Amino acid sequence: MVVNSQASRSWLLVNPSREPDLDALLMHTKSDEVILDLEDAVAPNEKAAARDRVVEFLNSGARAWIRINDASSEFWSADCRALADCRGMKGVVLAKTEGGNHMWDTANRLGDGTPVVALIETARGLARVHDIAAARPCAVTSVALSSAEGSASTLPNAARASVLLPDCEAMRE
Repeated sequence: MVVNSQASRSWLLVNPSREPDLDALLMHTKSDEVILDLEDAVAPNEKAAARDRVVEFLNSGARAWIRINDASSEFWSADCRALADCRGMKGVVLAKTEGGNHMWDTANRLGDGTPVVALIETARGLARVHDIAAARPCAVTSVALSSAEGSASTLPNAARASVLLPDCEAMRE
């Protein structure tokens, strides 16, 4: 069953450097969406190989979302550059989004119309959520709240649930 990403209720986060058969995983998952993780799941020394595998997989006809490294990391530019022309990319989940400029820069690098989910993992990101959701051009598909792994700036436990705000047009008004 194919579910529109806006209506998806379950998302499976997968480490592409550790999953032996991505085709089988996509075919047999019961999740509505699959996110191939290039961020925290992948060790720094494995990021280039994981990125190359994701690009090859997406260009072979597969379709999936990709969680990319945060805009302040040394890996973000390479993620955006490699994914910009991938045919099967449904969109990206931008880790540790902390401002509208992160959304702008990501949207500009990935090209027009690429859906971007802003993943809010820090108190700074939460404080700037309106700016993030209202980023123009409107690349924001949704905003998801999460908690980072043990950082002093993580969101409180009460904010750990994923909360999606799918209508960024309404956020602008």
